[in-house]
Amino acid sequence: MTSCNIHATIDCSGYDCPMVLVQLKESLDRLEGGEIVEVITEDTLNFQLVLKGWTSETNDRYYDSFTEDQKTHHYILKAMSHVRKEPMLFPNVITNTELKKLLTEKPIHIMDVREDIEFMLGHVPTAFNVPLSNFTENLAKFNQEETYYVICRTGNRSDYACKYMKKLGFNRVYNVLPGMVQWDGPVEEEDVI
Repeated sequence: MTSCNIHATIDCSGYDCPMVLVQLKESLDRLEGGEIVEVITEDTLNFQLVLKGWTSETNDRYYDSFTEDQKTHHYILKAMSHVRKEPMLFPNVITNTELKKLLTEKPIHIMDVREDIEFMLGHVPTAFNVPLSNFTENLAKFNQEETYYVICRTGNRSDYACKYMKKLGFNRVYNVLPGMVQWDGPVEEEDVI
């Protein structure tokens, strides 16, 4: 067990890789440089590699970890503001306006990575829901040769999803910006049970 001052704890037990990074980014955004966030996960090696990769991109520091009761506690030290970098955004983007135009031209694959309830309350017509919280286990169902337009509420979760898909060999992936928060096209709703 590590001995350090913890300034925030996020329990990501049961979350898939991209969702852990979303939670980490949101937590770090609330902290000052030099403060530590504890990230609790269930998968030791995979998340350790992912989190170390994240910290190398942002100049934050993967400080330490330990495993207890089948959960791994990771400690991330936020870099001071003068050396911290924002993670690179996924380069392939399409605007809401461009997506609306594509919808009228041909059938396309729109992957909505918001959680189930968000999706049910309103989504782009023909979109299918692959919540980021269980994203990894569902990706095997999709053809890597197809083109996917990935959308969420503001473009953050979809950015992580696109990066993750690219690492797995999906080469035709586009992040839809700014996402559902500013979507002014047609919307379909599902019955909320």
